[in-house]
Amino acid sequence: MNEGFTNDSWSDALARYDKLVGAGWQHISDFRNLVSAIGRSPEAAGLIAITSHDTLMLSPYTRYPDWFDGRHIRVHPLPNGHVRVTKYPEFPQRPAETWTVSVAEAQDLILRLIADL
Repeated sequence: MNEGFTNDSWSDALARYDKLVGAGWQHISDFRNLVSAIGRSPEAAGLIAITSHDTLMLSPYTRYPDWFDGRHIRVHPLPNGHVRVTKYPEFPQRPAETWTVSVAEAQDLILRLIADL
């Protein structure tokens, strides 16, 4: 483990966000801080952080395609300082739930949601 994270996938995710700089990426700094705090939380123990460009996926599964097919949370930073959080159920028959909140509100929401993964 690295820097108090629950596993190395969190360090890998943060390294990706460190590369997103320049025009159009000013919002990533606050998002990176959010990801860092979540990755150090007890609720994140056992979860894998997967990045797809700037979107973060939180999954209890350790490999593809389970990351996408199984239950997971997707967190996407928006340029306006908000974060879109989507909870995907285990079974596709149930619809995904989506919230759009400020970065400041996102941590509490995400920690509540990942506790159920």
